Amino acid sequence: AAAARAKASLHTISIPPRQLMGLLQLAETDPGTLSQMMGGAPAEVIVSQLKEEMEKLQKRVHLMQRAEELEKVTEEQKQEADRGLWMEWLERYRARLSQEGDKLASVRAMAAANPAFVLRNH
Repeated sequence: AAAARAKASLHTISIPPRQLMGLLQLAETDPGTLSQMMGGAPAEVIVSQLKEEMEKLQKRVHLMQRAEELEKVTEEQKQEADRGLWMEWLERYRARLSQEGDKLASVRAMAAANPAFVLRNH
């Protein structure tokens, strides 16, 4: 939870959320007025920056919600979830090892059949 909160703090927004929403609405309805309000900057540039701010806000909200969810998880629930994830990983790993077992046999057979040194005339 602390890691999620720390990550959320990286997504600081420079415009209050309500003001951001208002500016985005103005950009959709009257980009010329928005451009004038922002000192004559091109509306496309302003909208691009506003969208970046909105993405930061959405990431921050998501991370804060995730932090709240993690704070509600008990130690036993975490251990049980981790145990399940480890068991899934072990099963996939065992399956992979059983497939690679056949590869190891073929590598050994090639090593036994091929010479260790190849003589050359230079």
